[in-house]
Amino acid sequence: MFKAKAFEILETLTEKEYSLFKDYLESPFFNSNQRLVKLLVFLKQFYPEFNQDELTRELVHKEIYGKIKFSDAKIRVLFSEFNEKLENFMSQISYETKFVEKKFNLIEQLDKRKLGKREEEVLEKLEDELKSQELNLDLLLNLMRLESERFNYQLNHKFLSTVKNIRSDIYCLIKRGEYFVQFIILDVLKSTDILYKYIKYNDQKIDDTMLIKFISTLDIKKILKDIQGFKSEYSDVLTIYYKFYLAFSELDNHKFYLDFKNTVLKDQSLKGTEIKKFFIAKLIDYCITKNTYSIKRAYENDLFDIYNVYLREEMYLSPRNQFFYPDLFRNIVFLALRLKKFDWCREFIDGYSHTLHPEIRQSMVNYSMSQILFREGDFENSLIYLNKVKFDAFIFKYDVRNLSLMLNYELKNYDIVEMQIDAYRHFIKYDQNTQDFKKVGVNNFIKVINSLLLMLSSISNDLDFQKNKILKEINSLPELHFRSWLKRKAEEIPVNA
Repeated sequence: MFKAKAFEILETLTEKEYSLFKDYLESPFFNSNQRLVKLLVFLKQFYPEFNQDELTRELVHKEIYGKIKFSDAKIRVLFSEFNEKLENFMSQISYETKFVEKKFNLIEQLDKRKLGKREEEVLEKLEDELKSQELNLDLLLNLMRLESERFNYQLNHKFLSTVKNIRSDIYCLIKRGEYFVQFIILDVLKSTDILYKYIKYNDQKIDDTMLIKFISTLDIKKILKDIQGFKSEYSDVLTIYYKFYLAFSELDNHKFYLDFKNTVLKDQSLKGTEIKKFFIAKLIDYCITKNTYSIKRAYENDLFDIYNVYLREEMYLSPRNQFFYPDLFRNIVFLALRLKKFDWCREFIDGYSHTLHPEIRQSMVNYSMSQILFREGDFENSLIYLNKVKFDAFIFKYDVRNLSLMLNYELKNYDIVEMQIDAYRHFIKYDQNTQDFKKVGVNNFIKVINSLLLMLSSISNDLDFQKNKILKEINSLPELHFRSWLKRKAEEIPVNA
């Protein structure tokens, strides 16, 4: 067995794509080396996995070169060319699906050949196609490119300096500029939103950069407000972006959030679009942000309603991702449990678990059911479900350990809790995938549970003092997971234990 870069791509091809690649190699337009066709046909017997012991360099050499003396250099050159053709094929099948890019290339070729009438026809067809698409950054870039091509076409083919031609040229430049302004606004709003979320979530500090300087200098709020008076084909969407910006820049003003939310939920023209998916994601972010920094968690019911819209309109599906994001699945389960919507939570798990990736699907179901039963007080069955989770393949290892600790504590398996605490501390210490600031809350959680165990086993006469000390610690720690549960467990300990 030997490894080749080409195998990584070959393994991902469908049967149809494998056959199309053969057609590609057989075409003299794309390939003149017939040994590559022979190689592909030979490799088919090992498809789709090329990690078999029978597949050796010597075997490939014998199949392709016959009785010629084995040469490792020949094999390397052969596979290098094969890999290059395979990558070109991947680019080709991607290109074939891109109508807009093909039209722009056609315009370029028609322009070189001075076929002005045909070029004008293609420009008109391309404009119709672009105007039928929903607004996004790629569309704005393509519209800018279209106006540039139209301007160049008019310069090259309309030589008379009539008022009509001059005004047409000016109109192209103005439209291109307007698309550019809209592109900048949308890109700044989207990219800065992602950037600052990454910085905040990962507790990072970024030095002054050109991007940060540009963003801080740009008065997006004023720009969005000023352009409200100018009508364009995308002015309605830009108005919603303005409301989105107001909601997040004025977090303490509830009316801006309501205006943004009502517009997104009631605007029927947004239904089924990527724009609505983006705005719904922002509404989710808003509610989570407000709940995080509010003791009352006043936006949980709003968040629940927005999640229902997200599910009803199947926003969890996309061309690039056919599976439900496990983090989002988990967050929805946790929210439903906090709101004590246990039946709804069971229906959600039954209705949407099939959309999870197969590798984590059953473990996520078992974990979610364990969480429901834990909240309902059925600790024994909760532990049974939790023990079915395949821990090594499960991404929420902290969640499983936390729940296991609480379940064994509830079941009075204190010896097991002690052993789990030691193992958990070791796991946290050597966990390189989680940043230190994210470990603070769970370390404090372990610390308080350990204090509860010590108090339960204590024969001291000052249990009342110890209990008050633990309660004070629970209330004062700024970062503490499962604060409410720990407080209940501390209060349940009798001072005469």
